Amino acid sequence: MVWGSELAFRMTCRSHSTNILGLCYTPMLRSEKILGGDVHELHLLDETCTFDAPTRVVQLCGANPTVLADAARLVVQRTSGQIFGIDLNLGCPKDCAKKGGYGAFLVDRDVDLASKCVAAMCEAVHPIPVSCKIRIAEDDENDATSSCDATINVALRMQKAGARWITLHCRKRNDETRSTLPNYALGANVVKALSIPVVLNGGIDSVQKARMVLKQTGCFAVMAATSFLADPFFLTNPPAGMKRCP
Repeated sequence: MVWGSELAFRMTCRSHSTNILGLCYTPMLRSEKILGGDVHELHLLDETCTFDAPTRVVQLCGANPTVLADAARLVVQRTSGQIFGIDLNLGCPKDCAKKGGYGAFLVDRDVDLASKCVAAMCEAVHPIPVSCKIRIAEDDENDATSSCDATINVALRMQKAGARWITLHCRKRNDETRSTLPNYALGANVVKALSIPVVLNGGIDSVQKARMVLKQTGCFAVMAATSFLADPFFLTNPPAGMKRCP
């Protein structure tokens, strides 16, 4: 997430979801800023603790394979390799991603370059796992199946580039997060097409929903983001004396 999962927040979510919550991602960190010594970005990278580090995934963004590879190496150096993995955000639909030409906009513009970014990161930090997060591709108005086929193609390209797992946000770049229902059926097709684990994201707002998506799609795991921002205790019960967010 953009500025949304600092250490304190990750630990708050973990503390009440111990038996449910697996990996936690850092905020999306800009590769150029990290290499340039940006104090704020490096603080977000460096802040961790013994309980956080083994299941922490550091998420980077960018559109230059060389810069991303160097940033990934710096991540491993500064963390002494005490991370679960590094993720490349290829799904961000925000204005900052549009302006910087990364996230979902990079995939829309140049899938070849996106796959080169993943490959460069994988080579730079092997054997540390590298993953990537993508979105459902846009439709071709003349082909009803184009969105599914294009999404599978992107996922396969990232798998070939060396990604150890793929996270798919089951919405398109232009979808409104809260008003558009996630397309889990398309997600299931991606799961079937890949030989690496696929994590599905989008609309996971309860334990029941998570179990339903896992069962219906066969995905390896599910990811939740917005629901945690709205209520860090949505998977369990809030601490005594606290009320749930409306």
